[in-house]
Order: sequence, then structure tokens, then C-alpha cells
Amino acid sequence: MKKLLSMIILMGLIESASAAIVGHTGKDWFVTEHDRSYKVGRDCIDGTLVNVNKYNMAMFLKKGRINATKMNDGQYMLRGHINGPGGAVFGAIGGAYIAKFSVHFLGQSAMFIAAACTGPAFPVTLAALEATFIGPLEAASNVAAVGGTILGAVITGPV
Repeated sequence: MKKLLSMIILMGLIESASAAIVGHTGKDWFVTEHDRSYKVGRDCIDGTLVNVNKYNMAMFLKKGRINATKMNDGQYMLRGHINGPGGAVFGAIGGAYIAKFSVHFLGQSAMFIAAACTGPAFPVTLAALEATFIGPLEAASNVAAVGGTILGAVITGPV
């Protein structure tokens, strides 16, 4: 009766079926599908789930989820997933703007320093450098924005 009371039922997605019940008795994991229970061996359990017990199960479920996958030989594999910080969309947007404006800042600074070295011809030199390098600088900043978008999305993780 204690095992039955301590058992926590979880829903897991299975590739071959729409859904199954994943259970934990405090010692063993099992998957119930179509009124049949299958014990999951320790070799088919992800490293994040090996040390999960009835005491820390609730804490794990607040921070993550468990996926069950049916293998070709009929066995089940359990994988634990701890959710990331979220916000990938905002991380991607922030990464794009940071990368784009960093390239613009560095390019404009380099042109300003080069023009400052010409002395009294500074305004004319700066205008000539701006006119010459504005196209390549914009192209480089767009490439950096794409890289920043990818980097920002990867760092902040899935929502």
C-alpha cells in the first residue's frame, strides 16, 4: 500500500503511441500502455533520472519533464529534461541588435580615428571614408546580426 501511495504518475509522450503513463514506485520506473505495465531497466534511464526518488520527484517535475520513448525491441527509454531559462525569442532579438550595433560602433570608430590622424583635413576625410565604407560596413553588420541572432537564441534556450 505504501508503494501505491508513494507512486507518482506522470504523462509521457511516446513516438509510437499518443500517450502512456510513466510511474515511479520510489525504487523502480515503469511505463503503462494499453493496460500493460513494462518495467524500465536502469540501463534505459537517462542520467538525470537515475538518482530521482519519491522525495525529490516533485522538485524535479517543477524544473523539468520526463519523456518516454518506445524502442524497436519493445523496451522503453526514459529521458529527463530540465527546462532552460526560456526567452529564446527575446535573446535572439537582443543578440541581433548587440552584434549589429557593435560592428557599426567599431567601424565608425575606426573611420573616426583614421580621419582624426589627417589633421585639418578631418571633415573631408571622414566624409570620404563614410561614403566609401558605408556599404561594406552595413553588409558586415547584417552578417553579424545573423550570427548574433543564432547565438542569442542558443544561449537563452527554448521557451
